[in-house]
Amino acid sequence: MFWRSSKNPRLGTVVSRKLAGSAVRRNLVKRHARAMFQEWCLRQGALGCVDVVLRVTADIRGLSRGAEFSEISSLFRALAPPRAES
Repeated sequence: MFWRSSKNPRLGTVVSRKLAGSAVRRNLVKRHARAMFQEWCLRQGALGCVDVVLRVTADIRGLSRGAEFSEISSLFRALAPPRAES
């Protein structure tokens, strides 16, 4: 996951067919990421204005949906709020 401060929050997702398999699975990952990102932005308030790129780099075809959802949510929990620039 990569991020930077921004005026408007934006999310980009990169989920390859090679690592995720079917289009159904890739779209599910993207939906989960969007939901987590929206929740994270609401919790952060004004500090939640960041650009985030979520890139899947490991094979996720063997993960259950619950494990996948948990993994994405842990990434957003670990994402530190950006510091105010002086």
